[in-house]
Amino acid sequence: MITSKTIIPVYNLSCERDELNYDMLNIKIIVKNNKELMAFCHDKLDYNDDTGYQNYEINELIHIIQNVSECFKASKVCITFSGIEPLIYADAIKQLIDLTKQYRWTINIITPLICEIEDLCLVLDKINNWYIVPTFLDKKDLHNNLYFDNARTNLSILSDCIDKSKLNITANNNNLYSFA
Repeated sequence: MITSKTIIPVYNLSCERDELNYDMLNIKIIVKNNKELMAFCHDKLDYNDDTGYQNYEINELIHIIQNVSECFKASKVCITFSGIEPLIYADAIKQLIDLTKQYRWTINIITPLICEIEDLCLVLDKINNWYIVPTFLDKKDLHNNLYFDNARTNLSILSDCIDKSKLNITANNNNLYSFA
């Protein structure tokens, strides 16, 4: 799937104060995914169809996050990207991170790691916390070996290249979109 390097299609953007740290604003961004991936995952994940999303230019998304954090008077911002596979927008996520370095926002990602290796490598050292959804790590349940192979390879790369304290495996697929 060819994606724009400056646009992130967003299904849902929500924010709330952190319950334990009142100065922290948690922003959750659920991204749109391609039709092939959504069709493949239909029986595995309860997820929306191909409607109801809005394309955001990176600078527009940054502006929204800045305004919301000012409105909440939050001194810290934590952004969590999720969706079936948010790393298909790794180019745009990397650009957002690079453009906002001075704000020191925490960036988390919830992913099954079924993206291309190149996408993973773009943001490998830029994500603060990785939450891995193990849906595609069990080959006996899959009909598409490409996703299995990508997930296993990417997990191996990730575990070799990042601090293990940043790597979390979720225990339950039902927590995919509410987690973090």
